[in-house]
Amino acid sequence: MKIAKTIFLLLWAGLVLLMIPTLLKHDQPIFVEIPEIRVEELKAIQEAQQQAEKKAEKKAEIREQMNRLTGCTADDECVIVDRDPCGCILGPKGVIAINVKNMVDFNSKVQEKALNMSCPDKEPSSEGVCGPTAQAVCRNRNCKIVF
Repeated sequence: MKIAKTIFLLLWAGLVLLMIPTLLKHDQPIFVEIPEIRVEELKAIQEAQQQAEKKAEKKAEIREQMNRLTGCTADDECVIVDRDPCGCILGPKGVIAINVKNMVDFNSKVQEKALNMSCPDKEPSSEGVCGPTAQAVCRNRNCKIVF
């Protein structure tokens, strides 16, 4: 019985040895294509991301400043002012509605711009926000111009 068992085990060992080349034949590495990124490209991507973040921060800061400038709770807190020294000469984009509390600071900034700016020689606009029916009102907690 021992001899039969030994022969049986030897046969199995031989069979396994014969199968080794078949098993190893499939042991090839799997090739995966990985895109090559150079250091310069990586730096350019990082710079673009940083610039995008800075732009987003700047936009948020400007939006916050505008909310402070135009924020209101009632219509009597709003007033129409010239956005720049030329006012309605530049058309509707030359005026803005702001909170009365911010008028002094806003006008001082406009006066600073006046030193470096000259207005075109033409009649002021009388359309829309520059017209005689334009009013500053509080809508959705922000001063707006209605006409």
